[in-house]
Amino acid sequence: NYFTTKEKSQKIINFMKKENLGITKTTLSQELKMHMNTLAKYLSLLEKYEVIVKKKIDNKNLYFLSEKSAQ
Repeated sequence: NYFTTKEKSQKIINFMKKENLGITKTTLSQELKMHMNTLAKYLSLLEKYEVIVKKKIDNKNLYFLSEKSAQ
């Protein structure tokens, strides 16, 4: 998929491979030095293509790599 090969997508995916316990959008934004709106767009598309999954845990939306992406 063209979208998942883009540099920002790869940055998110590679970071999430290291942080597989779930991560918030805010933490991702800070760690990757990416604007919140840009990150939201990429997270939404990565979720659409089933690269990541979003789970609501204790009033927080945590993002995880999908099982097929983690392999």
